[in-house]
Amino acid sequence: MHNAVRITPQPQAQPEVTIPSAAGPRTYRPDLNPTGNPANRPPLNRPSDEPADLRGPVKNQDASQQHDLDISQQNPFGSADDATDNTSGIRDGEIPDGVKKWNWAAFLMPAIWGIFSGVPYTAILFGAAFLPPTIQLVVMITASLYLGAKGNELAWRGKKWRSVEHFQAFQKQWTSWAVKLTIAVAGLLLVYIIAVSGA
Repeated sequence: MHNAVRITPQPQAQPEVTIPSAAGPRTYRPDLNPTGNPANRPPLNRPSDEPADLRGPVKNQDASQQHDLDISQQNPFGSADDATDNTSGIRDGEIPDGVKKWNWAAFLMPAIWGIFSGVPYTAILFGAAFLPPTIQLVVMITASLYLGAKGNELAWRGKKWRSVEHFQAFQKQWTSWAVKLTIAVAGLLLVYIIAVSGA
């Protein structure tokens, strides 16, 4: 009886598989970076059918309009005139036509009005309070009439204004205050007279 020889098959070697590491070097590919490639960037918010040479002026015009709106909000009295046309603040400057008119604020409140309107020497009218009543009345009436007629011209030459519109708006505001204060003082004086006469 022959002895059987058993042959055991040898295991075959498996091929080695290399898995690329995630931290390995990467290759930059422009087509995979749409934001970095100028050709792949999304278009701006502009109409495609609008010529490029027309888009700039439109934007500049919108910016100019917005700038004018901001200036008008900051300067409610109007924008400044050209330096060659604005004669305010000059001692012998020419008086514009819009300034030559009666000034009720200067007539009703000559001393206080002049301090804020470029006619500071009207403050000496406060000294009239120390004069005798008759002289005081004459001085105040004379000063009120003179400043009512010439106050605008004195104020225009005595202070630098941004424009004629600025000057007119300023004087209009002072006139409103002067009229309201005069009515209030007159009402208090009337109440005082009635109270004294009734007693």
